[in-house]
Amino acid sequence: MSDRDVKVIQQWLNKDLNGLSDDGIAKVNGISRRTLVNIRQKHSDYITFMEELKDLQLEQEQEQAENNGISDINVTAEIYNVLRLVLTRARSGSIKDIEIILKYSDKFVEIDKKIQKGSTDLESILEDIENL
Repeated sequence: MSDRDVKVIQQWLNKDLNGLSDDGIAKVNGISRRTLVNIRQKHSDYITFMEELKDLQLEQEQEQAENNGISDINVTAEIYNVLRLVLTRARSGSIKDIEIILKYSDKFVEIDKKIQKGSTDLESILEDIENL
């Protein structure tokens, strides 16, 4: 496969990212649209392989993003549960928890607001907790 063919195929595979049409790719490379079609037909197996590889990469990225999102949600839910537990125990008369709430009430309110807003900036929430 010639360097020109590789370049043309890569541009064609990434045309959704680079915004070029078939005509645009042909013009940029100084070839006719028919030559572009011939290159694609000539290397159709390679193109199919690259498209499948691209799809797999997208699936993996999406799966990883979903897993990160789930982790963030789980940690946020756990933080929220701990804050609620401290509040519940304070309401039931736990002196230690009442002292914690009185001492850090502003921070608790701030953390609670972030969680209720759906903040997934866990670093910020965890920093607030560490600074207690």
